[in-house]
Amino acid sequence: MIASHVHDALSQVNRLQELIAAKKQFKGYSWIARLFNAVMAITCACILSFDGIASTPGSVLIGWGILLAVTVAVNYSFVLFWFLFDREVKKDFSKALPVLYAFPTLFAGGVISIAMIVNQEYRYLYGVWMCLFGLTHLSYRFSLPRINYAVGFFYLACGTFFLIVYPVPFTNPWPMGIVFFIGELFGSLAFYQIRLGKKTQSRKVC
Repeated sequence: MIASHVHDALSQVNRLQELIAAKKQFKGYSWIARLFNAVMAITCACILSFDGIASTPGSVLIGWGILLAVTVAVNYSFVLFWFLFDREVKKDFSKALPVLYAFPTLFAGGVISIAMIVNQEYRYLYGVWMCLFGLTHLSYRFSLPRINYAVGFFYLACGTFFLIVYPVPFTNPWPMGIVFFIGELFGSLAFYQIRLGKKTQSRKVC
């Protein structure tokens, strides 16, 4: 009898912990948008690999700059749609605050990138971008699934490799395209986990 009561109490505690963790998770990011990022990263690498397109660092910068603009627009459009129309959010700004977690790292990344471009230090840009993107993922360690945390370390490891072990020419788009394709693909799985968890919760409530 006592063992049964203890088991029930532990089960209730586990359920409570799951509910608390689910409430802490940020649900504004879309797995579809993240998958779009992966496809666009490898597509951009393919386009830049054509003869003559990536002949200069300037043309490569334009290519990755267009990719950045498109993916940012798509991802934050999904976030805006979630904020405006999700029934759980109810346009509550406090629930959208985790969006700001990434901004300090992104700002630092922008400053460092501009400084390197101005000084024509293109060779290390890929490694810097990967490391900074990895740090952005780690800033969400308490509000996104663990797989997203692992993706952050993946970006950090790849960035470290291309900074220290094997810096590649900036006109070679494949390291950037492949790393971001893999990272964003697994990142989309992290966000899909949130969606599945949300569906499971709604079924339990019903």
